[in-house]
Amino acid sequence: MYITAITGSRALDRASSGRKNTETLRVFTRGVKSLSLLHVPKPISDLTTQVFGVKKDRVDIDSAADLKKHSLVMNRGVIHGLNITHGLKNFHVLPSSSLLALFLRLESTGYGLAGHLNGEHLIRASNIRNIVLIGQPLKVLALYHYIYTKTIKSLSLRSTRLIRQW
Repeated sequence: MYITAITGSRALDRASSGRKNTETLRVFTRGVKSLSLLHVPKPISDLTTQVFGVKKDRVDIDSAADLKKHSLVMNRGVIHGLNITHGLKNFHVLPSSSLLALFLRLESTGYGLAGHLNGEHLIRASNIRNIVLIGQPLKVLALYHYIYTKTIKSLSLRSTRLIRQW
């Protein structure tokens, strides 16, 4: 078994098309729109939206309302981030996470908005030592397992019944 980390929209496209034997983790509102996927109704993880910033800053950002006072950058295509920043005028959407890392490293912006795990990975991969989590998570969304329906058919009948009852 091989796990590939790709963007959520690409993972959903691959999983729902059936081109590959694929499954994906998605928040309910995104995954339920794909009729070719079976939704396993028990959340198995979560997506935590978090603010990242320079270590020396002594500020707490614990809610979306707190974001109004600060400048933000975030990656393109991050739906949970767009929902949080809806109506804000002080944020910029960047085309890649490497640019997000660069903005934070140069301290040319106030804060970055990312999924907790993505942000932690970005910090480690970019070898940025002065960037840390700021405040409490702004949003926590349950992640559900979605499996392509033809993949389900290849499982035994008993396993299929168990998954659907779960």
